[in-house]
Amino acid sequence: MIPKIIHQIWEGRTEYLGDAYKLLGETWKEHHPDWKYEFWDESRIVDFIYDYYPEMIDIYFGYQYNVQRWHVIRYLILYKIGGLYVDFDYECLESFDRYILDGSKCHFASEPEGHYRFCNKVPYINNALIITPPNHPFFINIIVHLQTTPIFYTGNKYQDVLNTTGASMLTNLYENYHNKDTVDILPAELVSPFSREEVKNYIHGKADEKILEKKLQNAIAIHYFLGSWLIKNNDYLPQKNRLSYMPISELYQIFKEYPVICTDSQMSLPNSLFFAVKTYSYDGNKFAQKALDAGCRYAVVDNPMVITNNLYILVDDVLQTLEQLAKIHHKILKTPVIGITGTCGKTTTKDLITAVLSTKYNLVSTKGSENASLGASLTLLRLKPEHTVAIIEMGACCPRMIRELARIIQPCYGIITNVGLAHLKGFGSLAGVIRSKGELYDYLRQFGGKIFIHKENTHLQSIARGLEQISYGESKDAFVSGRMISSEPCLCFNWENAGVGYTISTHMAGNYNLWNALAAIAVGLHFDIPCSEINRVISDYIPTNHRSQWKKTLRNELIIDTFNANPCSMHAALASFSTLKAKPKAVILGDMLGLGINSLQYHAEIIEALNRYGFEKILLCGDQFTAVSSIYQCFLDVEALYRYLSTNPLQGYEILIKGSNRIHLETIIHLL
Repeated sequence: MIPKIIHQIWEGRTEYLGDAYKLLGETWKEHHPDWKYEFWDESRIVDFIYDYYPEMIDIYFGYQYNVQRWHVIRYLILYKIGGLYVDFDYECLESFDRYILDGSKCHFASEPEGHYRFCNKVPYINNALIITPPNHPFFINIIVHLQTTPIFYTGNKYQDVLNTTGASMLTNLYENYHNKDTVDILPAELVSPFSREEVKNYIHGKADEKILEKKLQNAIAIHYFLGSWLIKNNDYLPQKNRLSYMPISELYQIFKEYPVICTDSQMSLPNSLFFAVKTYSYDGNKFAQKALDAGCRYAVVDNPMVITNNLYILVDDVLQTLEQLAKIHHKILKTPVIGITGTCGKTTTKDLITAVLSTKYNLVSTKGSENASLGASLTLLRLKPEHTVAIIEMGACCPRMIRELARIIQPCYGIITNVGLAHLKGFGSLAGVIRSKGELYDYLRQFGGKIFIHKENTHLQSIARGLEQISYGESKDAFVSGRMISSEPCLCFNWENAGVGYTISTHMAGNYNLWNALAAIAVGLHFDIPCSEINRVISDYIPTNHRSQWKKTLRNELIIDTFNANPCSMHAALASFSTLKAKPKAVILGDMLGLGINSLQYHAEIIEALNRYGFEKILLCGDQFTAVSSIYQCFLDVEALYRYLSTNPLQGYEILIKGSNRIHLETIIHLL
């Protein structure tokens, strides 16, 4: 059965279609009011191929000409979905319903008689109008042919396109098809009454209109042959806007020639590609010319007003284009990806796994904490054929972000370090956090991936059903089991696999890092890293960027964890700190940001925890702590805290320093 769906594709956005094409497209809706209309733009096309034809990625993006891709995608859509595909230079005059009553056949349009000379075959069929049920056997022939037939380019674009993906290819396949009874060729007088030459003459006022009117008597559609790829220097073709969007496939070819990407004009490198990414406080379009002046080969922008020469490449949305480019690049290279998310410990776990796997594998991993879509895309675009694995951190502050990141990086392994109260302004509740982090599991479940999981974490186990698990934890039946020996002040622990035990002393402060270390061990063992190498690497690992760092100064010993803070990590840090034997203890805490309407409540719970622990010195920084604390010293901002410590230095303390990154507690470290 042929589904009542009309498909049309365009390499740019709808508003850049041109009025003439839009009007022609509307005629198909007008004469088929009960049919669903599907418009396929570049972004949707790329997602469709990733989801349904991953085996075609290399072929699809390997074509020399864009039009070859536009041909192939219609075959793939129709095989999977079925319906009516029609080019935008086709006009519908009446409904096709009565001409396709046999829902088991596929239907192609015949070219006008004057076009037969292209291959000296009758019928000569084109691909501008195709109607078919899904899964038709003739389309299997087409797809197999595309997958197995080598392409030889002659330099004649017109003939190369026709022979590799276009009308000549279809005609040859039809001629050799064993079951022609299942393929219906709609006669030219019905669906293509005018030749290309007649259309051209009509547009220029040179045609005999009586002859054309006679030809229209039996027609239900008209093909105007306005494909801009088809004829060189054709003065009757509508001219595309000079500032039209570059198709992603064309941009990928440029990226292959200039594979270094920068998004900061101050860090521009010669012959790199500058992507003018916009953030809430920064518009990269404004710095595109500066990047070009610094040596970038091209600047990719989404504001046409900044374009002054042909070194600018216009796209619809720079960030989305970067994401699409990354997806294409990764799909072509097929590099295995380990995706890491969680409320706490993402970056430390990523860094530990990177260190462990680097002993054997050539890999790329997320730089620092660049864990949003921009960082993930840039990481994928650093991949080269010699890389054998990628490790990508996945951050999120609201639902669906992990799902979108998973679609970009397409991991085959996943780790959720833990789930807890964080980014509640976006997630709303702990249940929202669990659902959102679980989007990584959802992706892996759909595509047959594996997970590394903390065996005793009930929140994670509740959403991990149906997934192949590689577990770590305290339980002896975990793939990797481990227990803390001490954290005075840095973590020391035992671990075991297959009945053999080991001990590791680390440079990481905080007993909560046990799970991060065990996760890295589990990944290392799964990827065949020797136990001796795993032990050496984790023992040698020194935290950076103010995460779980232990530092001895002339006056105090510090545990520095100022990169980020949320209720989950704050409670863990305080609990770990409370177990240290060192006396006296001081804590300097900054506000936990992004907690939404219940922020004061979560800060009040930290105050209650501080009351229980009874630390000798407590200093709090930020308006949230100031609002809920009446018994501890509070400072509205880090500047006030800085002034206090400058005149009241602490001496002889073990000090925990923790707060959200934007509180900037790192600026007081040198005072301690």
